[in-house]
Amino acid sequence: MRMVTLREARLHVLCVALAATLRPCHADLTEVAMRDSERLKLEPQHQLAEAWSSVVPEFPSENIHVLPSIAHAIGVIRDLETGGSDVQVLVAGSLHLVGGVIEVAGLNNVALSSGTR
Repeated sequence: MRMVTLREARLHVLCVALAATLRPCHADLTEVAMRDSERLKLEPQHQLAEAWSSVVPEFPSENIHVLPSIAHAIGVIRDLETGGSDVQVLVAGSLHLVGGVIEVAGLNNVALSSGTR
């Protein structure tokens, strides 16, 4: 296995830790810390995208996605998978975000297994 740095990544997806957009999810996976008007603007995510572009200007801007929910982000990843790309995903953020990704992507069995038996 080879470690990939953020600079080597081919795609960056920035989203709100909001899972319940494309399918029903548990109530604890719904972001309540932000007002709907703030969430729709995605201001912090756009600021992060701009910061990334300024730090790594050679990174293609069309490969930076600012999306309104975890479900939208998983949709982008699934589209890459169906296109035949080898997809590896690093989720960095709060436990709320990581838990939302596990739930929306249907990775409960994988995430909760010990890996050794």
